[in-house]
Amino acid sequence: MTTQRVTKQNSAKSDFLRNHQDWVLVNTRTCAGCCTPGRLSTMLIVENTREMEIGSTLRICPESEIPEGWAIIKTLQQAGGCGKAGQLIVMRTIEKLSDYREEHKRKGKGKMMDTGRNVLITGGNKGIGLAATEKFIDAGHTVYVLARDFAEFPLRDHSQVEMVEYDLSNIDGIPGLVGQLPAMDILLNNAGVMYALPYQEYPQEKIDQILKINIQAPVALITELAKTMITKGCGRIVNNASIAGEIGHPDIWYGMTKAGLINMTKSFAKILGPQGIVVNAVAAGPVETDMLAVIPEPRKKAIKEAVYTGRFAYAEEVAEAMFWLATDCPEYINGTCIDINNGAFPR
Repeated sequence: MTTQRVTKQNSAKSDFLRNHQDWVLVNTRTCAGCCTPGRLSTMLIVENTREMEIGSTLRICPESEIPEGWAIIKTLQQAGGCGKAGQLIVMRTIEKLSDYREEHKRKGKGKMMDTGRNVLITGGNKGIGLAATEKFIDAGHTVYVLARDFAEFPLRDHSQVEMVEYDLSNIDGIPGLVGQLPAMDILLNNAGVMYALPYQEYPQEKIDQILKINIQAPVALITELAKTMITKGCGRIVNNASIAGEIGHPDIWYGMTKAGLINMTKSFAKILGPQGIVVNAVAAGPVETDMLAVIPEPRKKAIKEAVYTGRFAYAEEVAEAMFWLATDCPEYINGTCIDINNGAFPR
């Protein structure tokens, strides 16, 4: 956010600010590209409004209208919950100062429901990822879909979709890949593989592949994309884990990578949370996607018998939870893994 110095006006017009030392008037037009609605990044820490010079064209008093694009905000002296020192928080641009207190009571902060965000979804070409892509498109965001193959991708010609063809097993190439993309506001680490092989019959090649795609690639993507999120002081990351990471699983390598993804979610939330970044995960039971094909029929039957509704999850249900975590979820929900298993693993 840039600062503007303006000319002094008579003291009567500035009484409101002089009596509210932790409030500041800012120009919100300069914050395009900030992640969270109303969250402004600034190079200047304003400790109190006595340091400001009030401009004659601004007419600051409780009854006055604020010019379009300006807002009254309350500074966070210790940056509590805001990410880092030098950030300012506001619910929205307001028209009258008298509106502020009611809006402050009603609305939460730290959300990303406004449109026009850049969203990167790995494996966004099918299954849960495709359902998530559709949700973000419907909400007005630009979605960068990262996948190895777009041959059957139904949204290839959509104006809000950018296709990024990439093999996530190439971990070393991820920094270069991210360097070619615009700054992302939201990351969904959705891509994953499962081979459903007995542990005694797992070839080293597949062990290496599942470790790279399911755990190393998400870590590398977060590491690179978080750099610009930290600069902006905000961002959302959602990891697609699995019930396999919470219980004993026949594919031990799949289970280990998903358990690692859950722990990584909590670790990154602890590291990045103070920078204004929210990191969460979902852990679904079996979902009606192509991955079901590798699950043996006896196990499918046992799972259906264990859940309340006698069916597998739908991709749209998991995508709905991921979308919420990436947008409307309160920022205080951070480092959490949401179970989506319909009673298969109640706790």
